[in-house]
Amino acid sequence: MVAQDSRGRCHVIAVRFRSVPSAAEDVVPYEAICLADVVQRSRGRYERAYVVLAGEGWGMRSFLCGAGLRDCLADSEAVDVLSLDSFALRAAHGRL
Repeated sequence: MVAQDSRGRCHVIAVRFRSVPSAAEDVVPYEAICLADVVQRSRGRYERAYVVLAGEGWGMRSFLCGAGLRDCLADSEAVDVLSLDSFALRAAHGRL
């Protein structure tokens, strides 16, 4: 989805939900790479991208939302992986 903030900047947001642990967590790094590419190719249309992890089924949440995944991404400035709570807090304070 695409959301526009109060300053008119557009952000690409992908929300992933897991209620129970599964082996499908490997989709998150791939999605982060794809979204970073979307931001880069948008020629300024999109400010940033977010992968939001909702639910309790994320066994690798600390790696995915922390420096572990960010250190592996070529363009970590274009995309953030956040928990739902962290994303909501940022959005509420206008810090997307």
